[in-house]
Amino acid sequence: MPTLTECLQRDHRRLDAILTESKAHAAAGRFSDAADRFTTFLQGLERHIDAEEDVLFPALSEQAPQMGGPMGVMRAEHIEIRDLMATLAIALATSDPTWRSTVCALEEVLSGHNIKEERVLYPTADEALGGAPDVDALSAKLSGRVGAH
Repeated sequence: MPTLTECLQRDHRRLDAILTESKAHAAAGRFSDAADRFTTFLQGLERHIDAEEDVLFPALSEQAPQMGGPMGVMRAEHIEIRDLMATLAIALATSDPTWRSTVCALEEVLSGHNIKEERVLYPTADEALGGAPDVDALSAKLSGRVGAH
């Protein structure tokens, strides 16, 4: 059974690949394709963030209260990420040339955010939670089978 870290890292890589595809379509002027792939990315990242905030963070708050500060930073960054995704979705849908600067800003925030999660938050969760919350429940949330928006 994969650890929380493995499950969430795998989702990061999957989402990174989708964003790269969207960016390639936009760079080639295929904005309809770019917007379609970005919608898939946006929906996946929304599920990922929801899984963290609805499943992982509450369990971690209970078992590792010292992680309150880092989780607060992650929540603030989630807001920034969602704002950038909304801006980028509009830019791609309207073929707005600002898509380039917006995708760069999004990638920069995501890069730093993911590093903090993968190097600090997720390993701490694996250690502190000892298998809880259930990785299957987290995986289901990530895939949209449970509580998807």
